[in-house]
Amino acid sequence: SPPGPMPTPARCIKRHAARLGRALYAAGLAALVALLLAVRGDVYAPGRAQSGQWRTPAGTLALELAPGGGFAVLQGGETLFAAEPGWRVRGFLTGDLDADGRDELLLLVWRRGHYGPSRPFWVPQNDWRYSQHIFIYTCDAAGAVAPLWMSSGLDPQVRRWAMNADGTLSVTTPAGQDTRWGWRSWGLERLDAPPVRL
Repeated sequence: SPPGPMPTPARCIKRHAARLGRALYAAGLAALVALLLAVRGDVYAPGRAQSGQWRTPAGTLALELAPGGGFAVLQGGETLFAAEPGWRVRGFLTGDLDADGRDELLLLVWRRGHYGPSRPFWVPQNDWRYSQHIFIYTCDAAGAVAPLWMSSGLDPQVRRWAMNADGTLSVTTPAGQDTRWGWRSWGLERLDAPPVRL
């Protein structure tokens, strides 16, 4: 059969412009979604690689945070502690939070479940959606990393945080509220307002 009519230059340009417009729209939409997730601190937002050090009775340990949320404590290439596979670690801090003369390790973690293995007796079952938590760890002279305190799901959540020189914790919420927290016998308690425990 004879070939069909050749498309005119104007029709070709129009077709390519439509394809380009759809591609640019999709790319812009993807960038907007990624930006919104990053601003919200969402569990699905891509993280960033981070490394640091933790001064402990076992010596200075290396801290490595992967973009996907994996986290490890290392000494001489040996892994002393690794975050559970289902966790998405979004940040870490070190400092003497409980004023015992030794630095603790704080992790900002997204994980499924508002509570861990233990939950209040009045809560019939755990919520298995992702929630944000602060986990605090210690390390002994043998290099054993152990949990000191693990929060239930945070409300409000943490957008930014920093350890202060006096051992208190500064937290900025997603709404932009600046708060200050300290260790009080067992757990974090708000210091710049009527006492509230995490």
